Amino acid sequence: MSVSVNLKKDDLHCLELLAKKNGKTVNHYISEAVEKYLEDIEDEYLYKLAEERSKDTRPTIPFEEVRKEFGL
Repeated sequence: MSVSVNLKKDDLHCLELLAKKNGKTVNHYISEAVEKYLEDIEDEYLYKLAEERSKDTRPTIPFEEVRKEFGL
C-alpha cells in the first residue's frame, strides 16, 4: 500500500542521511517509526484498560471460602 507523507525539509534531510549511512531506505525508517508509534498507542490503551479494570470494586471471595462452600 502506498501512502504520501509531508515532512519538514530538515526531517527529510535527516532521514535521507540516516538511510544512506545505514544502507536502508527513507521508507524503511518511516515505516519503522509508524510501527513503533502504533505499538506505543496500543500499550497506552492496554495500560488504561488495565487501570480501569483494577478499580473494579466488586467484592472478592477468598479461594478457601469457595472450597469450603462447595466441599472441595
